[in-house]
Amino acid sequence: MTKSHSRINALILAAGFGTRLKEVGQTTPKGLFFNSQELSILDLMLQSLTKQPEVEQVALVSNNRFFSQYQSHLNQNYSNQKITILNDGVNESENRRGSLGDLVFALDKLEWWDKNILVLPSDRTPENIVEKIISFFSQHPESFVTCVSKEPKENIKNKSGCAVLNDRQEIIEFEEKPAEPKSNFRGLPFYIFPQSSLKLLKSYQKNNQNMDSPGNIVPWLLQKKFPVKACITQHSSFDIGDLEELQQFQKEYQF
Repeated sequence: MTKSHSRINALILAAGFGTRLKEVGQTTPKGLFFNSQELSILDLMLQSLTKQPEVEQVALVSNNRFFSQYQSHLNQNYSNQKITILNDGVNESENRRGSLGDLVFALDKLEWWDKNILVLPSDRTPENIVEKIISFFSQHPESFVTCVSKEPKENIKNKSGCAVLNDRQEIIEFEEKPAEPKSNFRGLPFYIFPQSSLKLLKSYQKNNQNMDSPGNIVPWLLQKKFPVKACITQHSSFDIGDLEELQQFQKEYQF
C-alpha cells in the first residue's frame, strides 16, 4: 500500500436540527452540549482526529441556524488548527439536505472528490472508534468501511442500522432501522468512503435515493458490487438522541 492510500480528509456532519430534543434543541446544536468535563462531542471528535497522522484536512458542515455557534466555538478554541466550516444554508428541519446531501454539498465546496473521506457524526461520542476505523481502512484501502458493535437486537430494532457479516468481516446485507434485525451487529455512523466509491455516491444521488442517513448508501454499494467492510468495535458510541440521553451525557458521561 502506498502512503497516499492512507491519507484521509475528515468531515463532521453537524447540520442536524435536534428535533427530538424539543425546545432545548432549538437553541443549541447537539455537537455543542457539554459534559461535566466541559467537553462537547465536537471537542471529543476533534481531539480524536488530531491524534491521527493520516488525517490531512478537517471540515465541518452546519446548517444556517447553528452555523454562528459552531464558528464561534472553533474560533475561540481551535484558532491554531485549520478547520474549515461550511454553511449549507438551511434554516428549518423540513428543508434539510440529509446527511448524504450535506456530504455531497461539502465535497463540491471543498473539491474533495479525489480524496478518501472519513465521515463523522456530531451527536455520537468517538470513544476509540476514529483510531480503529482509520487503522482498519489502512488494511482495506479499496473498501468502503463502516463501524459496527455487537449488541442485543433490542438496541437495534427500529433505532439503528443492522449489518449482516460473513467470516471475512464483509457486509453482505444492511438495513436501516429494521423492525426485525437479522443480526446483532449494530451500525454506528462512522464511515470511510474511499475515493473510488465517490462516483457511486454521485450516481446514488442522481437516482433520487434516500439522502438522509449515510447508512442508506450501503445497500446501494452492495447492489453495485462495491466491497463494504465492517470494522468491529467493542465500544459502542454514546448517542445524544433524546432529552434523557442528553441529560445522561451532561451529568454522567466521562471521556
